[in-house]
Amino acid sequence: MMNPDNIEDIDDRDECLDLCKALNRISGIRTFESCCGHEKTKYHIFFQARSLEALVPVAYFLDRCHNGCDGWYLVAKTDCSMAPITFMIEGPIGAYDDSKKIARCINEWLDSESFIEWSTRKEK
Repeated sequence: MMNPDNIEDIDDRDECLDLCKALNRISGIRTFESCCGHEKTKYHIFFQARSLEALVPVAYFLDRCHNGCDGWYLVAKTDCSMAPITFMIEGPIGAYDDSKKIARCINEWLDSESFIEWSTRKEK
């Protein structure tokens, strides 16, 4: 399980690393835990969002029509004490290549003119 607070110390082979790094580049998103499932359980990344607006690109890039990958979901969660909402990305068992593809889509968008146009539009 990865704790992104120490992201520089993580083994580069960690199957969650690329997607966690890409998510953390999105303004208002901060990952705090992840597990690739080790071919036994589903892929999970847990994160906080400062606003609903920050979730827009996360939801967009998890959608199959924007990444070509099936079975990825964005889930809002709380606990029995009604703690503040946190979010979870859930992906299929063993979807390591998909996670890298989604990370690549996010990074390409963040580095593009489309991101600049989107971020300028949302500030108006």
